[in-house]
Amino acid sequence: MGKPKQLQKMELDCQRVTSAIDNIRDERQANLLRNEFIMTNGSQQLAYERLGLGKSQFYVIRRQAMREWWRLVHERV
Repeated sequence: MGKPKQLQKMELDCQRVTSAIDNIRDERQANLLRNEFIMTNGSQQLAYERLGLGKSQFYVIRRQAMREWWRLVHERV
């Protein structure tokens, strides 16, 4: 018996999210998003500490990363 359709959709959505992060060219942006959203127990604090950033610098890079991620996710629809 196959997987329920809702589970299949959730798996595809997760793949789209991680694939978009993997396709971000700027490694700092990609790592920031991985550390905040993909890692178990990830957080903004973990992300800026791992990248060695101050909070204001973190938010500048995060905003750029989110814009790029959003573009890539919706480019593939």
